[in-house]
Amino acid sequence: MDIFFHPALGRMACILAGECVCCSVHAVIVTLVTDWFLGPYTGARPPARAHQSQLPSERTTFDEHILRAHIRALMLWGGSPLRPLPDWHGVVGQTEIVRFLRKQVRGAKLLGRPLEPMIFGGGSGLGKTTLACALAKELGSKAHTLLGGRGLDLVQLAEQIEALEAGDLIFADEAHGLPDATQEAFYGIWDRKKAPRLERNDKRRVKAYVKGEIDCPEVSLVFGTDQPGRLKSALKKRCLVVTLRPYTEAEMRLIVRKRAVEEKMLLTPQAQGELAGVSQGIPRTAGLLLKAMHNAYAESGLREFRVDHVRRFLMSGGIDQVGRTADQQRYMDSLGQAGERGLSLQSLALRLQCDTRYVEGDIEPWLAARGWVEIRSSGRYLTPEGRAVMAPLKSGGQT
Repeated sequence: MDIFFHPALGRMACILAGECVCCSVHAVIVTLVTDWFLGPYTGARPPARAHQSQLPSERTTFDEHILRAHIRALMLWGGSPLRPLPDWHGVVGQTEIVRFLRKQVRGAKLLGRPLEPMIFGGGSGLGKTTLACALAKELGSKAHTLLGGRGLDLVQLAEQIEALEAGDLIFADEAHGLPDATQEAFYGIWDRKKAPRLERNDKRRVKAYVKGEIDCPEVSLVFGTDQPGRLKSALKKRCLVVTLRPYTEAEMRLIVRKRAVEEKMLLTPQAQGELAGVSQGIPRTAGLLLKAMHNAYAESGLREFRVDHVRRFLMSGGIDQVGRTADQQRYMDSLGQAGERGLSLQSLALRLQCDTRYVEGDIEPWLAARGWVEIRSSGRYLTPEGRAVMAPLKSGGQT
């Protein structure tokens, strides 16, 4: 609900609604000081009766004023926002997983041992690396990130082991790309506290190789992957599996707002909701769209982004009003033309002129999650809900 008087009164309304009293009173003080004392120095203090020039749907809410306070604080002092959004070392959302991990950390600290090995599963862009770094911060340790997608061999692993200290955390991202020998080396690191020994051929250290084993400090192991089926069975049996889910639209709104503060952008709540709705539950997509939109309007000197700015930007990038990318639109159009016959994965890849892995991993998941397409062993089919979505878009076009 929009508040059409001073934002401090809006924050007091939150107290009556049950919000945390300390946070709300803090926000009231911050808003009063920022709007009435700092406003003239930043040139951001709104003129009297400014709301009358805005459309009803775009009127600035008290949350908008709090966001203004965040950005002014960043501009004036270069520090963190005065009232940070709730997160866990940078992780917004994934509440059940965060609760589980925090309990694991508290238990490991009480028992004086490292965490049990874990696999962070879930699609690309859901924040597996961010979650691993948050886990290391909660442990009070250092995170060492290894990129398995580059085919990390034993020599490269042994070089990383040399930099480890007791209690550190190893995060092997894209772990499905690790060679079998490297995956097997992690068995020894966990089971026997032994790691491959790095030998160098001469004093110039031009060439290195692995020979034997050395003692390894106790460390926590986390593997990130969106293809857990490609990990060796013995490795999976040693690990707890934590699967990240796509974020809800409410969580995405918080993420968009947090990224906007980091980018020093001011978005109306409607603009935040629009970006959150088209990000398909993926924080990385939201961050990418936000930065790209900032670039698109940089020359115009735009300071406050409204929903019409977001929609124009999305249309210029081929994203429609329901959040489908250009490839997802072509995918659904192809299924619509095929009718009840549907299409095979291979036929769709040929029509879209891309590989089947891209169709399965990047185009289909969100459409299937929305219930717009159905994936069967016999092919892909457009659902009645999918047809209902396409009908107004074809008749009315973009808004």
